Amino acid sequence: IWKRGKMEELYNIGISSNDLENITYSYPEIRLISNEDIKSKIDFLKRIGCTDYQVRNIVISNPWYFRRELTELEKIINTILSLGISNLSCFINDNPFFLNKDICEIIDYINKALRNGQELKTAVFMLEDNPMLIDK
Repeated sequence: IWKRGKMEELYNIGISSNDLENITYSYPEIRLISNEDIKSKIDFLKRIGCTDYQVRNIVISNPWYFRRELTELEKIINTILSLGISNLSCFINDNPFFLNKDICEIIDYINKALRNGQELKTAVFMLEDNPMLIDK
C-alpha cells in the first residue's frame, strides 16, 4: 500500500490508490522516480494544455512516459507542432503512447507517406487518427 507522501504529485491529479497499484504493477520502476521528476513531467503535460483529468488519463494509460527525458518530450511536441497538429492536449490524451515514440519514427512515417504520394495534410490526418501507423 502506498503512503500519500511517496507519490504526492500523482494523488494531486486524481490518481487513486487503486490506480497507483495498477500503475506499479505495469511499471514497477515508477517507484524509483522522485516526486520532483514526476512533478516536472506532470507540469510538462500541463504546459502543453492538458487538464488534470487528461494528465491522469495519460499517466494511467502510459506510466512509461515518466522514463522519458524532458528534452526528448519537448522534441516530440515540437515535431508534432511542426506537422500542424495544434490541439496537443487532445492528441496526446487520445494517443498517450505517442509520447514513447522517437522523433526519427515520426519523421520516417511522414517521409514514407510523402514518397508514396500522400500529401502532408493527409499523412498527418491519418497519423492523428491512428498513431499506430508509425509501427508499420
